Amino acid sequence: EIMDGEARNRLHRYLHQSSSPDEADSAIYSLDLLISLFYTSVCSYRRTKICSPLPPFAISTNNSTPDFRHLQSVVENLPAVREIYLKPEILDKLSSDSLHLLDWLISSIRIRLRKITLAMFEADTKFRQFFPNPSSSQCVPNHLFEIGFNHSMIDLSPSSPPSISSSSTTSTTTTTTTSSSTSTNGETDQNKIRQQKIEKQQQEEQQRQDEEFEKRGYTIGYHGSSVENWHNICHMGLQTSFQRDTSIFGIGIYLSEDPNVAHSFKKAGSSWKKSELGNRISCVAGCHVLNHDEVKRGVKQDLFSEEGESNLPKHYILVHDNSHVKLKYLLIYNEEVKKQHINRMWVLIFVYVVFLLLVSLYKKPRGFKW
Repeated sequence: EIMDGEARNRLHRYLHQSSSPDEADSAIYSLDLLISLFYTSVCSYRRTKICSPLPPFAISTNNSTPDFRHLQSVVENLPAVREIYLKPEILDKLSSDSLHLLDWLISSIRIRLRKITLAMFEADTKFRQFFPNPSSSQCVPNHLFEIGFNHSMIDLSPSSPPSISSSSTTSTTTTTTTSSSTSTNGETDQNKIRQQKIEKQQQEEQQRQDEEFEKRGYTIGYHGSSVENWHNICHMGLQTSFQRDTSIFGIGIYLSEDPNVAHSFKKAGSSWKKSELGNRISCVAGCHVLNHDEVKRGVKQDLFSEEGESNLPKHYILVHDNSHVKLKYLLIYNEEVKKQHINRMWVLIFVYVVFLLLVSLYKKPRGFKW
């Protein structure tokens, strides 16, 4: 109960950390996206391989397979994020697993998300150069998020202000025995120290990477992948070890300077039903790619050289070192809208075919009457 109270406090601070409507909206959409990406990963038939990391309560001590059906049920029973924002008292009614899942999503991830506009995205990427008319391009995303390193997005300290339902926390605290309280505090302190060490290592690593990118410069590269993979990618970054070894150009992280190319590699999937992003979404990442000699770039149209060696296609980028690429933007597409457009097209085609059949029957010569 004490830990549930701390989780409520962190969630409340996350959603209400700013009085600005735009920043509050950004927090709502960001948590919505984290839930949606986790849900697509949990529901995937490849979840035993790609759904990582997992919240602590889902990890078994005997190394057995996590109960993914339970995790799926936990997400499906969550209220909409905007509903939690407008009615904070809803947090008091959530189950312990629901609270800790949401708390884990905002606390464990090493990146922070910020919803941005297309104009803000264009300022860094020159996105419009690939689309003479961006409003009509299918590659223009429905939602855009900027990624930053999570130094201290919210206060994760266990010593939190009184819970928004302080009565339940207070009564639980008074009935807790001294021994169990000491044990809980000891475990909390150990977890806090362990987490601080991990965060410090991540910050130092991120700082070194930022200095290298500032020194050498970078280009923008886009990476498309199945939506079920993005939970892992957001936590771990793009990894060469997860790339397939069947490519004729070698193992590595494949990106493209042209978002149209990356767009063809993305794959949509069913999302969290209460998401404002859409019930069926796909994702493309906009990345900063280090200007480095080891980064291969395609400059030729011909796939094969005169010597018979394969050339990397034009606009392609191949990265062999994970530290040479970092996530910077997430481009989210609502595929449900496009699906509706496709359905309408087929309806029109069907109506037209029926019309032609009726016309042909009407003009068909009738037999003589005797």
